[in-house]
Amino acid sequence: LHLFGITRLENLEAYADAGVVSLDSASPMLQAFKDAKNNYYSLEGHYTAVRVPQAHKYPKLIRQIRSGRIEQAEAHRLEADSLSSLRAYGQGQGTVDEILGILQAYEGLYGGQSRWPDVRRTLVDRPWERCDCAVCRALGIDVVIFRGANRNRRRGFHNLWHMQKT
Repeated sequence: LHLFGITRLENLEAYADAGVVSLDSASPMLQAFKDAKNNYYSLEGHYTAVRVPQAHKYPKLIRQIRSGRIEQAEAHRLEADSLSSLRAYGQGQGTVDEILGILQAYEGLYGGQSRWPDVRRTLVDRPWERCDCAVCRALGIDVVIFRGANRNRRRGFHNLWHMQKT
């Protein structure tokens, strides 16, 4: 028996007891970019991706810039600071508190709703460093940065790899 569209992996044992020999789901891919909290799968539990929206594409930022409430240059500077500080952190530079301060300053421009305790856990635990998948090995910390479609899709491939492995 094969099940299509299964998202409740915690019931895997019950499925096997019922005679299920295979299943599939798009949920791991979709969670990479649609879920508010569980974007990155790991053996230690799911993690929240770090949101750094593209200043030139994110509707909330564009509205703020067009209305004159924020300067375009400031938005782009804070976006660049967020990305560079995250990448430096991925290389062992800076502290979680420093990174969170930079990210919070950027999010303050557009009134986002990041879950900072969950983001802190992602940064402190550094789950991308313990993952053997090709995506994590190639991208490093970038795999947990919630940003453009291509990056989010690659995190989805990581999630599918993780689901297949477990």
